[in-house]
Amino acid sequence: MLSTCDTSSQSIRKSLRDDLVDFQETFAKVLGKSEIDDHENVTRKGRNLVTAVKWSSSPHLLDENTVSLAYAVAHNVKVIGSSALQLERGREDAVGEAMLRIESLLLDQGRRRKCRQRNYEPQPKRCCRGSSSESYSTWPESNLHISPKPSESAPDHTIVRLWFLNNLAYPYPTTQQKDSLAKYAGMQRSKIDSDLTNYRRRAGWTDIMNVWCGGNRNAMKKLMEKVERGKEQRKEILDAVQRCKDYLTMKENNRVGDWVKEITQNSGSKYRFTGIILPNVTVASPCSTNRCSTARSFSGSSALSSMSSCSEVSEASAIIPIPSKKRYTRDESISPFKRTRNQTAEVSGSYEPWSIADL
Repeated sequence: MLSTCDTSSQSIRKSLRDDLVDFQETFAKVLGKSEIDDHENVTRKGRNLVTAVKWSSSPHLLDENTVSLAYAVAHNVKVIGSSALQLERGREDAVGEAMLRIESLLLDQGRRRKCRQRNYEPQPKRCCRGSSSESYSTWPESNLHISPKPSESAPDHTIVRLWFLNNLAYPYPTTQQKDSLAKYAGMQRSKIDSDLTNYRRRAGWTDIMNVWCGGNRNAMKKLMEKVERGKEQRKEILDAVQRCKDYLTMKENNRVGDWVKEITQNSGSKYRFTGIILPNVTVASPCSTNRCSTARSFSGSSALSSMSSCSEVSEASAIIPIPSKKRYTRDESISPFKRTRNQTAEVSGSYEPWSIADL
């Protein structure tokens, strides 16, 4: 009976020693892989092994060799795991800093291109020449106004948005990453924290974590990794993640801009101004208070205000006749706008012809 117990104890010790050696080898091999399933399997094996060691120690089934082996394996796993974690943190920090530098270079190149476009001064445009020998007119200087170059020291929130988008699974930077973000974005580190907090809330990232992950950041990280690998099939989660990405890439602003543009294009055409200048078109109208001998160009807003005021005076002139003042002596029959003048000015009294150049 005693020999049977010794044989059983020896088989338990041998199996436990084999499991310890196998666990150490498996742990070392998995460190070079990035798949989460392999890591979870190793974690499960480690917990089962700890349970087996505790169970074997209670009835005094462990001998000195098994205990020494278990201690050595636990010590080796601790040393290897700590070193691997330290290397991983250093690698993440190095990759994050490299990404920030690349993004800063790309943004700096974009600013330089915009500045070169702003500093480009187009040649003055000439409008069509009138029938009378009038000089060519140019666009007013107000239309050639160039906006000043933005200050280089202004904070750039785009860098923080891009970092958030690249770290969507866990958008909580380390201290070193915060310092790098503050340096390249041109803002204080406390501002980095407030920006990320606002982005997590406004983009819906916090809502996703609270609704589907119970407010657990680690569970949220695993959920985002499943979405990125294409293993998540729930449509409401996929839509929520897509809305989060759209906010960070500012696609929502583009959709709102397209909507406003569509409304503007579908508005009434009577308030539109094409910008085509006719320097010497004569139309019967009483609006001739300001006179100029040369044609001049005008912007759309000034033309609309002038035409509006002229239409009001024209309606009033239908009631109160205004004496005519002859300005041109050329034959009226050759005017290409005779039919328009005869149709629009059929009121008592005669009116003075005017031109758009008078505006």
